[in-house]
Amino acid sequence: MYKVNIQTKKSEILKTGDFNNPTFSADGKFILFSRDKKVWELNTWINNIYLLELSTLKELKIGNAYSAQWGQ
Repeated sequence: MYKVNIQTKKSEILKTGDFNNPTFSADGKFILFSRDKKVWELNTWINNIYLLELSTLKELKIGNAYSAQWGQ
């Protein structure tokens, strides 16, 4: 996951790994994203949902779902 300054066009790596559907919070302090996880006993995939706090780059797993989005 990269952060890109659109004025200078410089990029910075925030995190490495797999990230799906990242979206910023309204205040720009967090990114909501998911990671796929195989559930072997069910022979299916689920998404682990995470918050990434941009000031500390700490991840917090908040649950499992097929998709996630910010509320109003």
